[in-house]
Amino acid sequence: MIEEAWKLPGVAQVVQGIAERFLSTGLPLKRLNFIATTLHPELIGRTYTWTRGAATMDVVDATRADATGDAFAKSPLVPLFRDRVVIRRRLVGPKARVDFPILERLRDEGGTDYVALPVEFSGDHISPVTVLSDHPDGFSRDDLDRMDRLRPLFGRVVEVFELQTLSRNLLDTYVGRNASARILSSEILRGSGETIAAAMLSCDLRDFTPLSDTLARDALIAVLNAFFERVATAVEAHGGEVLKFMGDALLAIFPVPTGTAPAAACAAALAAKRDAMAALETLNATRAEAAGGPLRYGFALHVGEVMYGNIGAKGRLDFTVIGPAVNVVSRLEGLAGDLGLPIVLSSAFAREVREPTVSVGRHALRGIKQPQEVFTTPAAAMARAMDEIWRDEGLGRAR
Repeated sequence: MIEEAWKLPGVAQVVQGIAERFLSTGLPLKRLNFIATTLHPELIGRTYTWTRGAATMDVVDATRADATGDAFAKSPLVPLFRDRVVIRRRLVGPKARVDFPILERLRDEGGTDYVALPVEFSGDHISPVTVLSDHPDGFSRDDLDRMDRLRPLFGRVVEVFELQTLSRNLLDTYVGRNASARILSSEILRGSGETIAAAMLSCDLRDFTPLSDTLARDALIAVLNAFFERVATAVEAHGGEVLKFMGDALLAIFPVPTGTAPAAACAAALAAKRDAMAALETLNATRAEAAGGPLRYGFALHVGEVMYGNIGAKGRLDFTVIGPAVNVVSRLEGLAGDLGLPIVLSSAFAREVREPTVSVGRHALRGIKQPQEVFTTPAAAMARAMDEIWRDEGLGRAR
């Protein structure tokens, strides 16, 4: 723990190493489990389970729902967290006390002695380590003393790895995985960055001001989260990265690998748009069943060179993209609403995709010198044409 554990790749290897060393020195260990709690928007932590004879470690992410579920509420970990005490239960023999459902399962699997120990970390928080023996006599007093003496060292070693994980989790959550990796590799100087080619996707939620005026705060946040979740999931599934959320809008990029044509990145961005729109239509169907109005939205796609790097003040930086191409995709997003289209493409983007596109004319974009030819998909063009026919006939249909 003092000389070797620091050099290991991560927590899983630390758990495996200490379990195997305990076993090799005679401790009758059948299973060792460590639950590393963490700060994450969806996960409460990660469980690492070593089992004697198993080919690999079992590593499972635990969600916040797991921490509030019935299984956790009826586990020995509740009194461990509440009282910060060691929990020990003999599972067989005259001193057996099987008062939690999980202990019944462990006994049926051959366990004889169960111990849960709180491991202390800085910030006054604890994480549990549980050990299971299958020896007829369970753990001896010497076994328990050995584990107890190593508990503080185990905590110090694991905390170093967990702080690294926490840093990655927070950076991944707030700036995206690619930007997170760059920041952790020391790209943190203001003004540092590089020029890259990328396909860009920008989208926004239309009629947001009326929604803000009519919905309660929590309901409005739920709408935004539902909208962003559908779009971000589609972007990430196709290799893109969400760079930022701006009110009711989102900006994502699909980097073009150095030395390659942008066609693949543009195809990925278009596929992400298609999946996002399908997910949003499913969401609208659900909202209709709940007597909620449909969400209206617009997408814009463009491709070009951008500067990708650190921008901001000395104490507050943003890892983002800037450049004329970013301005174009932003203006196109606004134009999509003016044209009544759910999707518009720049001419540069339209040239890179194999799918058919339809020109909707040349349009002036604020801050852009020359009018730009703008395209959309055949389905969107047809839908807009049908809307115009319905309006011309006074039937009042609107998308």
